[in-house]
Amino acid sequence: MPRSSTYYQPRSRETKVDEVLAQRVKHIIDDEPYLGYRMVWATLRTQGINVNRKAVQRLMQIKRWQCHRRLHKSCYPRVEVKTSVAAHSNERWSTDFTCVWTKYDGLVYVNEVIDCGDRSVVGYCISKNCRAQEAVWALEDACIKSFGVLPRTDTGVVVRSDNGLVFASRLYRRLLGSYGLQQEFIHPHTPEQNGVVEAYHKTFKRECVWQHRFDHLDHVIRVVGPWIDRYNNERPHSSLGYLTPAVWRERDQARINSTHCLVLAGSLHNLGQTQGMQRIALRLRTRRLSRRTAACPHAPTGLSLTQAELLQGLHGFGSPGRLEEFFRISSSIASIFTVCRAMIRCICAFSASSCFKRAKSVALIPAYFERHKRIVFAWTP
Repeated sequence: MPRSSTYYQPRSRETKVDEVLAQRVKHIIDDEPYLGYRMVWATLRTQGINVNRKAVQRLMQIKRWQCHRRLHKSCYPRVEVKTSVAAHSNERWSTDFTCVWTKYDGLVYVNEVIDCGDRSVVGYCISKNCRAQEAVWALEDACIKSFGVLPRTDTGVVVRSDNGLVFASRLYRRLLGSYGLQQEFIHPHTPEQNGVVEAYHKTFKRECVWQHRFDHLDHVIRVVGPWIDRYNNERPHSSLGYLTPAVWRERDQARINSTHCLVLAGSLHNLGQTQGMQRIALRLRTRRLSRRTAACPHAPTGLSLTQAELLQGLHGFGSPGRLEEFFRISSSIASIFTVCRAMIRCICAFSASSCFKRAKSVALIPAYFERHKRIVFAWTP
């Protein structure tokens, strides 16, 4: 038996289409263009036409009559922290839509972006539509007010939302990426994970929407805009200790700046190295420093020679401008540090003569050294 006739030889096949069945299917989808092949097959069976379901599917695929399925939206990543409350401002934002009924324009949609730390409305958009473009406008309003016109990539803000299509759109994600914002979605059927914006909507409806009878879109804009401004700057918030969002934000910023002072103090050693100082070491000694007097042009009057030598050593930390920037951040820096108190008091005295004239800190130095004679800071060049 020859092999040429034994092995299978591929042949071109022509797809056969039942034109009579195709015409019947065409009449059905012309009347109801949203039907899929299963509903078309069921309609044919009710008309007394017994045909296989796969045959209907194959016919509609060949004719390109099948409905396009909506692409599966990607609502990931999911939230890791269930509560939406944040410890600081610009740490987490929460966004959602709500609607307002008007007499002539019907439903008007309001999309707000809420800061989960200070509870302020950082951005909003009022429109007749509830599309991805309106959500982008609200988020862009928040980004411009918080970070400026130019996009940044180091904002470090997490935007939390529900699983709506507008928040999973490419347009919305493109804006998030341009400002370096991270996105997270709540789990399905768990609105409590987006509780900050939901609680705001309750307040918004009770104190603003339900107090007016709106006629049209412009009426909503005229009323909601000033109310949001009052909400951010004048209305006390119970969860913020009855402070306004603006006041709470200022105090939170002061706490953050004070914390940054700790990091800045730890980096003073590195700053000294850049200016030719090899190291500054903390040592415990049982006696005062050298009796030798060194000229210290920045030492304030009224200090002993030992303190003057200490200030001369601390002068290697940086220029007066850098120390001025250091103390500009927090006016109460001398009370923040507990471990490096002696060092901070000396820096305060140095800055008093060259930067600010901090008389209060200077007055505390002699008393402090009298109580802590054993703890001194030695400069080792």
